[in-house]
Amino acid sequence: MESEYDRIRLAQILDEISRGEHSQGRPLLSAVVIRKDENLPGQGFFNLARDLGLYAGNDDLEYWVKELARVHQHWSED
Repeated sequence: MESEYDRIRLAQILDEISRGEHSQGRPLLSAVVIRKDENLPGQGFFNLARDLGLYAGNDDLEYWVKELARVHQHWSED
């Protein structure tokens, strides 16, 4: 991920995936992708959640933990 182009492209792909998941009523799957230097998703994840009306707060860690739990719950169901 040293290439700026690669980082931008990955962000675009994650955005497309999350928008698709949201349109199907599912949690933001990109919650499982974290930055290795911060152990949190990148700012794009939180910006997208705000844009979609899913997150209006200012506690990124709390929102991410809840969304990650929703992802795991959804995809572990039969």
